[in-house]
Amino acid sequence: MYDITSEQSFLNVRNWIESVRVGVDDGCVMCLVGNKVDLCPSSSCRTITYEDGKKLADEFDMIFFETSAYTGLGINDCMRAVAIRLQQREDENLEEALKLEMTVQTWRKSWCCV
Repeated sequence: MYDITSEQSFLNVRNWIESVRVGVDDGCVMCLVGNKVDLCPSSSCRTITYEDGKKLADEFDMIFFETSAYTGLGINDCMRAVAIRLQQREDENLEEALKLEMTVQTWRKSWCCV
């Protein structure tokens, strides 16, 4: 998460992402959030544009949202998107496990003498 009114917080994000990636599995779901949109009703007062945040998120293959912790804007959408991505990952992992189990069972049957 970074503050859309603070260039320094945005510049720090790249290091934070790298630090997190070192400590998690490759399949970890990550989301980049630009916060404090309530402070900038117009784009003229923003330090970090939506496009800048989106570009960084795309670079790291992350979900991207802008939110306001103060008003709650975008929080539910962000959490819903993360939950959906987590469910998709779980479904993919389950599908892979089932394929592996079916392969093992097929292999066992081929060696079975009935």
